[in-house]
Amino acid sequence: MSRHFAARGVGLHCIWFCLTTALAAGVAAQEAGIPPKGAAVSAPQAGTAHERPRIALALAGGGARGGAHIGVLKVLEELRVPIDCIAGTSMGALVGGGYASGMPAADIEQFVTHVDWKSVVGGVGSRKFEPAEQKRFNEAGGSVELGLKDGKIIPPSGLIASSRIEDVLRAYVAKARTVADFDRLPIPYRAVATDMLTGEMVVLDHGDIAMAMRASMAIPGAFAPVVTDKYVLSDGYVVRNLPIDVARELCGDVVIAVNLAKQNATPEQLVGPASLISRSSDIMMEANELAQLQTLTDRDIRIDVDLAGFSAADFERTAETIPLGEKAARAMAAKLATLSVSPAEYTAWRSRVTVKSQNLEVRVADVQIRGLKYVNPEYLRTLLKVHAGDTVDITAISRDAARLAVLDDLDSVEYRFEGDPDNPVLVWEPREKQIGPDVLRPSMGIYFAGAGELRFVLEAQYVRRWLNQYGARRTHHRRHL
Repeated sequence: MSRHFAARGVGLHCIWFCLTTALAAGVAAQEAGIPPKGAAVSAPQAGTAHERPRIALALAGGGARGGAHIGVLKVLEELRVPIDCIAGTSMGALVGGGYASGMPAADIEQFVTHVDWKSVVGGVGSRKFEPAEQKRFNEAGGSVELGLKDGKIIPPSGLIASSRIEDVLRAYVAKARTVADFDRLPIPYRAVATDMLTGEMVVLDHGDIAMAMRASMAIPGAFAPVVTDKYVLSDGYVVRNLPIDVARELCGDVVIAVNLAKQNATPEQLVGPASLISRSSDIMMEANELAQLQTLTDRDIRIDVDLAGFSAADFERTAETIPLGEKAARAMAAKLATLSVSPAEYTAWRSRVTVKSQNLEVRVADVQIRGLKYVNPEYLRTLLKVHAGDTVDITAISRDAARLAVLDDLDSVEYRFEGDPDNPVLVWEPREKQIGPDVLRPSMGIYFAGAGELRFVLEAQYVRRWLNQYGARRTHHRRHL
């Protein structure tokens, strides 16, 4: 069963009224339990030359392989196929979220192919803001931190720091973040995530679109989950890697499903426990994909993208997957052309859904830091360059986010605007380390002791942080040769 991120309660009389209104407008009745407002928002706009089917786009997850979705979008634009709503999982949620926010395919391609993925995913390039002690530890080969609480060792919830990718997503859809209801985006949109508490699918339909994309992309074990009052959200591939049903329920008379095809594993690839664990995850994902693909009708269009040779982790090769998406879409051009509209209709649609730039430039009325328990907000304030009264853009705010994100006291850094859109309050909401403030840092190294002797070094640091409001800390070292 799926659950919407925040269900909107409606009485039976309201459902009946909305349903009969939709029928009167010529809109096909939706399956019971589906919010009627999604269909109403995505219905063809007044002024079209003829009534056309509503087209839903379902984009599969696949990590770096999801760059192929951009190629599909480019062909849809060439064929003048308008999209009425989008549902995506993981990288499909990222590409789909950009398109739903008003970015043409060329703009998404420009953004995705110019991201420094090594920095975003691996943390490379962000250390210039690190405190000296932390920098020395990292340069010495340390990177893992374990929490110490009540005499127990607590591992981190994700191996990869999420702050950099969160900042990339916020810049990617900066203007769309001011739209809380995803039905009111230029193109209605849904991101799919998995609730790790219950194992159920969660359809994200409102809130911060950047955080919705982040939740849909939170690979369990690699990235920390997105924690809300109700859910612990991780990557949607676990339950719905290709959300055809979500797209159809949102607005689809016709669904265009983009499937990122994957080759079967070979015996040579299944060597060792890591490869077997990874393969078991793939099998689970492929099973829910197959169940979704079997729901396609003769009216729907399935686009299979051959991505042999590409792995989900090949982010630096994302640009190479785009032409493969174009090739797969052109192979279905004859059927896609049946959904084409006239040049005038397409131009009108394109103008209505396009946002020229996602950049924001605002005068900040005030800067606030909220939600901290042990980290002194005044210490964080000394690292910020954006102050009350400054006129800033997203780039300036992102620099401040980077300064905060590398601190070993924080798991992630979020921000939002409140109040007057033209003169808002910039609110920082840094998240303190869930495993902190006291941590254990193990590290291992090798060095030459002279006379050809090679020695191994095992070292551990026990760090007690924020012993007072000024950030005092105490570090205990233990070394074994």
